Amino acid sequence: IHPFPHANVYTSWGYPADFSSVFTTDLSGFTVGNDVEFRDGALVRALETPAVYIKSDAQLRPVLSAEVFETLGYSYDDITWLPQSFLDKYNSGGMVDSTTTHPNGTVVKYAGDSTLYLLEGGHKRQFATSEVASVNGYAAIPVITIPSSETYSDGTKIVVKESNLTVPGGV
Repeated sequence: IHPFPHANVYTSWGYPADFSSVFTTDLSGFTVGNDVEFRDGALVRALETPAVYIKSDAQLRPVLSAEVFETLGYSYDDITWLPQSFLDKYNSGGMVDSTTTHPNGTVVKYAGDSTLYLLEGGHKRQFATSEVASVNGYAAIPVITIPSSETYSDGTKIVVKESNLTVPGGV
């Protein structure tokens, strides 16, 4: 069993925030493994410091400034605030300092177009339909609108539910 250490970790994977149908079971025969981490694309901040991080490629990448954060189209409302001790469990990544490219894990669409893409491995992977985005847990994930000047090479189109997108790593 891999616990979700915070409700926002759970919802970052596209799972519903509604716990109205909860079941119970005996877990005594299970071994507790590592905590599930935030999904790539999540925004986090420590309560004790002003730095905002983007989870990308299994690392927390600090954003250089509020100007970079805002220019990239992120929303302060999407940041999860946590104790520093929680963030210390993550590997640190390189600074997000570009205002012309987004980190892997970001869901984007071009201005004037409803097609959704997941940035992965430096490529944009198109969701075949909004239903495919939904079954992969991206229905409630914030979408960043990007200008046509921000280009990425095409990756493999996402046409079905993919376990690498829906099952947290290490689980």
